[in-house]
Amino acid sequence: MRTSSEHRTHRLAHAIYGLIVLTATVGELRALGEDLATAAVVIAGAFVVLVIAHGYSQIVANTATHDRMPTRTFMVANALDQLAIALPAAVAIAVLALSETGVMSLDVAYDVVLAAAIVVLAATGVLVGRHHDLSRARTVALGAANVAIGVVIIGIEVLASH
Repeated sequence: MRTSSEHRTHRLAHAIYGLIVLTATVGELRALGEDLATAAVVIAGAFVVLVIAHGYSQIVANTATHDRMPTRTFMVANALDQLAIALPAAVAIAVLALSETGVMSLDVAYDVVLAAAIVVLAATGVLVGRHHDLSRARTVALGAANVAIGVVIIGIEVLASH
C-alpha cells in the first residue's frame, strides 16, 4: 500500500507522462497545420486510448501482483492517476477551442498549448524535487530535464512532419 506521499509522487509522474504525450501530439498537429476539429478529435482520441490502455494495464499488474481482484481503494487511486494523465488534454482542447471565439488564432492557440505544456513540465519537475527534499540544484535539474524532454519532443515532431 502506498503512502500519501507516494501517491502524490505517482500522480505527478502520471501528469508528466500525460504532458509528454500531449506535447508530442500537439507538436505534430501544429507542424502539420491541422484544423481545430481534427486537432480536437486526434487529441481526445489519443487520450481516451491512452487512459484505457494505461488504466487497464495498471489493473492487470495489480491483479497479478496481489493474486486477487483490485480493491476499491486501488480502483479509486487508479482513476485519479488516469485523470492526471488526461487533464492536460482537456485543457489543451479548451485552449484550442478559443480560436473559434476569435480570442486568438489557431496558430497562436497551438503555441500557447505547447508553451504551457513546457512550463507545466518544468513546474512538475520542481514539485517532485521539492516534495522529495532534493537539493536546490537537483530540483532545478529535474525541472530543466522535463523542459528538455518537451523541447526535444517538439523538435522531433517538427522534423518528422517535414
